[in-house]
Amino acid sequence: MTFGKEAGKVGIFWAVPVPDGTQLVTDASGLSDAEPYGDNLTHPNGHFETWSAWQARGPAGLARQGLPVAIAWHEYENLPRGRIVFHVPDGWFTAYADRRLLTPAMQARIIAAFALPADRTRWLTDSHYRTARSSGDGP
Repeated sequence: MTFGKEAGKVGIFWAVPVPDGTQLVTDASGLSDAEPYGDNLTHPNGHFETWSAWQARGPAGLARQGLPVAIAWHEYENLPRGRIVFHVPDGWFTAYADRRLLTPAMQARIIAAFALPADRTRWLTDSHYRTARSSGDGP
């Protein structure tokens, strides 16, 4: 299956606390690199594996890569997160996210980060992306 550059990306994301607010942190792939999952295309990487790999870099390694050092001190399920998938039959993207990320401002940031077509993106909550516990400093 071939998709144009305007098609958008699938992937995973978190809202990570940083000194001046919240940084949207993503791991994404284009549709041509996505994996089939039923009628959807999804990013091959999971939240746990990605977060663990980032944590293994330590604070200095995270900073060198432009990732927030807060990743080193939080577990992946303790910060608001989500996933973008592409539903092949109807050509729509679905953003599954912690309800705290479904604000207009955060939706705009997610749309920009994943190059999503706003008119073909639906927003849903999902129990998989419910924050395990409040970290006290997340959005």
